[in-house]
Amino acid sequence: MRCHRRPWTLGQGLWNREPAPSQVASVTRRTWQRCAAFVVAGHRSVLFLYDSSGLDGDQEYVVMVRTRRGIIGEVDSITVNSFAVERIAWLIDQFLDLPGETVELGSTIRPEQLKTPRQHRESRCPLCS
Repeated sequence: MRCHRRPWTLGQGLWNREPAPSQVASVTRRTWQRCAAFVVAGHRSVLFLYDSSGLDGDQEYVVMVRTRRGIIGEVDSITVNSFAVERIAWLIDQFLDLPGETVELGSTIRPEQLKTPRQHRESRCPLCS
């Protein structure tokens, strides 16, 4: 994971467990701010943090799990823009059923790095300014 100290705005891109193809397609077609993150409704312990930094245009996400102890750690990363919408939906779905307490966590972030859209608007985000 790159930029493990940066803030993340959680709430952008929230959708239901059975996302419509247009919602999944937004993951690859949307221009995301570098501080964007999303969750799937009903699965707030699995976070998808936008982590693209290259000039190649790839849409990369770090998949994080929030444990019951409050630790937020990386479990994987995915690059989605070369996949069909059905494949992206399948990939996201695979992470939703992870047993958060038993997976091995990589890089971690602090809970205060996750901001609501309102907190984000009220603060001076170094990635958006």
